[in-house]
Amino acid sequence: MNATSGELVAGGQGQGPSAVQLNYPTAITVDGYGNLYILDAGNQRIQQYVPGSYVGNTIFEGPSYHPSNT
Repeated sequence: MNATSGELVAGGQGQGPSAVQLNYPTAITVDGYGNLYILDAGNQRIQQYVPGSYVGNTIFEGPSYHPSNT
């Protein structure tokens, strides 16, 4: 595969927690309907992007992790 062009479909507003941002994406897959799923490890969630959308839907959110200083 030799890609020479592309289209940004997710995470175009820099790193962060909003629906249009990703923070350390680590896995990606596409289902039979064309939905894009991204494991956003930094925000502990899975984002779903339906065809034609640039805003992700959080379909899974893990617990927040705050290390203790004690």
